[in-house]
Amino acid sequence: MPPHKPPLLILRVAPITYLCVVVIMVIITLIFLYKNFYLTIAQVETVAQLERTVARERLNMNLWDTLLEERLLKLTIHDTVNESESRDPFIPL
Repeated sequence: MPPHKPPLLILRVAPITYLCVVVIMVIITLIFLYKNFYLTIAQVETVAQLERTVARERLNMNLWDTLLEERLLKLTIHDTVNESESRDPFIPL
């Protein structure tokens, strides 16, 4: 008895089907790795960076308000312009 030959259609479709299955498995694996490893590492790095930048002690808000008022007072005192001393910039020299 001669060996049984599979139909020609199966021989044409099998490699394409195999390739599609492999590509889908690779995509699913990459999505899994992205969600479970990369995003977790990125979140840990973000939390670590925030912990380095956030103040570790509570601010004394009364002192902060006092300093802010003093700074604003200094800025308003020095920002006053004496109009008699200023000259018109559009007149010729």
